[in-house]
Amino acid sequence: LTAEVLMLTFSEVINVSTLQVTGFTLQSSSDALPLSNYTLTAASQVITEINDNVVAISVGLEDLNEIKRLTGLATSQTNTWAKFDSTFVTDMNGNEILSQVGGVNVTMVTIYTEDTIRPELLSFDLDLNYGALVLYFSETVQASSVDVMQLTLMA
Repeated sequence: LTAEVLMLTFSEVINVSTLQVTGFTLQSSSDALPLSNYTLTAASQVITEINDNVVAISVGLEDLNEIKRLTGLATSQTNTWAKFDSTFVTDMNGNEILSQVGGVNVTMVTIYTEDTIRPELLSFDLDLNYGALVLYFSETVQASSVDVMQLTLMA
């Protein structure tokens, strides 16, 4: 997810104008009831403009942050599965997508690229009346990984 793009390869040319990102779910396993899953929202957009068997989806910031918040999802190849509903996409003849594993339309990721971009501190708010320091990062971070003993406030 470093590039914030999902590249999907189909067995045949698909009609890109029929692709609905809200019909695409990332999940942590092939199980019908995985531990973690997330369905893309309209924040994500198809960036491929021509009918092809390879399609790119730009993952929106809202979706990206939510996926990163779910610690057991899309952190490795083994916990990155794609689930499609019947509204996701059709081929050039109007046929719906079919990729079944155990009765569920899921496919394991073939190529997984680990997120290697470190989060950046963008800004912060300090409220001395309430004794609160709020940190704003460039992406979702694990709160438990913040070591407040490493923070230094300077004038």
